[in-house]
Amino acid sequence: MEIQTNVVPPTKKNQHRRYAVLIETLKVNSGWVAVSIRDVCGHSIAEKQSAVHGTCRRAGIKIETQTTATQIFIRRLEAVEVHDAH
Repeated sequence: MEIQTNVVPPTKKNQHRRYAVLIETLKVNSGWVAVSIRDVCGHSIAEKQSAVHGTCRRAGIKIETQTTATQIFIRRLEAVEVHDAH
């Protein structure tokens, strides 16, 4: 069991700040990144996956995800893999 003491919850205004580490990791890593389900906000796995997609979209990063019962695997898509419908 992981317990943290003397922590400050994020304010509503800065609720996406907690994903800064994920965004920076995706910017420098070309492979898959695993994130624990419990570290992502949302009640269901679908909400958690949607939160990751939304955060990356706001950061300008296109991603692919695969989800298991305990982790979300995230991979940044390269420019040649992204197909925008314009």
